[in-house]
Amino acid sequence: MTPNSSEKTTRRWFLRGAAGTALLGTVVSGSTVLADDHSDDDTDDDRTSTTSSDARRPNAALICDVDGAISGSERSFDNRMRLGGPTNGDRDGAVHVTSGGEKTQDYVCTTVDLRDADLQLGRLNQSGRLTYDYYTGETHDHASPDEIFLILRQRRGQRENYFVTYRTLDEGTTGEWRTRDVSSELNRDGWRAIEVPTDEIDVESELVQTTTAAIEDRIGSLAQQEPYRNVVSRFGGNTEVLAASIGTGRLLRPAVSDVYYDSFQVSDETKPIPAILRMTPRFEDGGVSFSFTDENVGVSLEDVDEDSVRVSRYAPIGPPIAGTDVETTSVAAKFDSDSDSDSDSDSGDSDSLQVEFGESGASSALDEDDLAMVYGAFDTDRPVTFVAVAGRN
Repeated sequence: MTPNSSEKTTRRWFLRGAAGTALLGTVVSGSTVLADDHSDDDTDDDRTSTTSSDARRPNAALICDVDGAISGSERSFDNRMRLGGPTNGDRDGAVHVTSGGEKTQDYVCTTVDLRDADLQLGRLNQSGRLTYDYYTGETHDHASPDEIFLILRQRRGQRENYFVTYRTLDEGTTGEWRTRDVSSELNRDGWRAIEVPTDEIDVESELVQTTTAAIEDRIGSLAQQEPYRNVVSRFGGNTEVLAASIGTGRLLRPAVSDVYYDSFQVSDETKPIPAILRMTPRFEDGGVSFSFTDENVGVSLEDVDEDSVRVSRYAPIGPPIAGTDVETTSVAAKFDSDSDSDSDSDSGDSDSLQVEFGESGASSALDEDDLAMVYGAFDTDRPVTFVAVAGRN
């Protein structure tokens, strides 16, 4: 599949700065963290659910499919997540970002909701307040642990301002578990930041309303921005920390990812790290069958939340950004009650699951290149979603 000139133009913003693309993806994917204050009767389940009704919650991960967006490659989401540690029995709850040994420009980002921690920068500015563990594999060939993003809110009287600031750390290949103390980095240099205009925040729909042109402009300015030193001095100790994101990948030059993340802690409380898993799909007769691309620990196809599964046109960010045309025109799945998720293959292939969308529904979701994206969530204790891209046979 080769993109025409108009497609190249509309997708060119992916080239406007490596950190900028990931940063804007983080803002949009976690958009409700900017707009929504939970009321007293909200529960923890409301904040961590990954079902379709709570798809806009910030406890989620995303993948920027830069390879497909720029070159039109049929390979999509090469850089993805799986669940499991470096060796069997070693931190099975870890999230593994892997490109399967392939070089790719795709970027993975996972966002943890911190609103219930009632956290301000002044409180965060103490060693050990915000940490996570990482393990760099042998094939990883770019920065590790890579980017940390903080989503911030300033209150000044009746006025609120929202920012995303991020910093890259490269400790090199380690082959052992290490701890990144983000709190101890707050007074160091190497930070960059952007403000999210309040007129792009729709409190009613809990969405960030923006355009590709606006994103282009912001990323362009970010690429020219000089890094600054000391987050607390710049934003003030009373600025709220609403969420934190871990991001990794190399958008401007293909690279191999092989890094594990675990034990995300805020003030001695461990938070689950959201994961997005890649599925391998196959369209057939108005539906799709899909299976895990990688081996995962602690989750199975039986855990798929049937109400969350949808099919949409291809989008370079998966799952599609809530409120975009791709997301609003997506089609809900209908599970085949006669299908069996147990594999009957003698070759030992992964189990597969059959989902129906109907001939007209599946066709309406396809883009001009006959690409469609299937996405959904798992009904598990931790936020886990999945995404798959396939052409229609």
